[in-house]
Amino acid sequence: MIKTLLEGFFLGISTGSLCLMTCSPIYLPYIMTSDRKLSKSLLAIGEISLGRFVSYLSFGALAGFAGANINAMNRNLFGAIANILLSIYLVLTVVRTHQSEKKCAVPRLAGITRSGLLLGILTGINFCPAFLIALSEAVNLGGVVAGILLFGGFFIGTTLYLIPLAFASLLTQIKKMKSIARILSLIVAAWFIGKGAIGIYEHFQPQENPGGRMIDVIAPKNKIAVISSDVHLPYFKSLSDSVASRIFRDVPVFLQDQELPDSLFVLNYMFLVDDTILLNKALEKKDHILIEPDYDIRFMLDWLQKYTFRTEENFSWEFNTREHEH
Repeated sequence: MIKTLLEGFFLGISTGSLCLMTCSPIYLPYIMTSDRKLSKSLLAIGEISLGRFVSYLSFGALAGFAGANINAMNRNLFGAIANILLSIYLVLTVVRTHQSEKKCAVPRLAGITRSGLLLGILTGINFCPAFLIALSEAVNLGGVVAGILLFGGFFIGTTLYLIPLAFASLLTQIKKMKSIARILSLIVAAWFIGKGAIGIYEHFQPQENPGGRMIDVIAPKNKIAVISSDVHLPYFKSLSDSVASRIFRDVPVFLQDQELPDSLFVLNYMFLVDDTILLNKALEKKDHILIEPDYDIRFMLDWLQKYTFRTEENFSWEFNTREHEH
């Protein structure tokens, strides 16, 4: 448990600069749109961080539970909606601070921006590069607790980069700085609403198929079989168990001299094959991956789980310690 927490912390430390680059254009205008003492700015950062903490733990649990079931298209749609909500929040912040400065009544809806908690939640579910790296690691670890611990450590590591942003409140002492900050908020809001609208539009567009077919090797309920030589059977049985735990179905193991059931070919199984075996013509025409015995199983499956392949004919790949060849 401590190892997973530390792994998340150091991941946050190493990618925190990416978080700073992504979130600074959002947090700085928010902090600078109204007069705040340093103590209140630190409190605002704390509220934002609490919102991020809620989002991170929620997504950590989801990623750890769902594992390979996380759908990239749905993730992109969710991120697009979050971008639009973030834009609305920034616009409401500008309305609230402008009305407050003029001593006018603040619309009830705009009042939700008084606390940075919601802002933290919305930015916490924004799929920035650092967040996607952490999400990928949580998927690979598997398990709700592991995902929560990884994102908990990730939150601590990235939050260290946000604390200095509180000192931006000192800039509000410069004349017209608040007005500039509001303009920047509107620009950022326009950017995110455009980004969100494009994301939603692309999600509902018919997916073009330039030819061939798409293959996700390690996906839930895929049909996969393993073929091993007698000598390397222990390794390929271990490989079978590891794959089965990720696709949630049995992965049969066959020896090289064993006759394969016709159903494997009719149902278009993917074959994971000991690369010391000479492939027959029937297997050469089917989707297959040649694997060098004792190749790092976790690394191989993690890699396959991250990528989707397009092929016009049968799919073939090779894992060995020398190189990856298509």
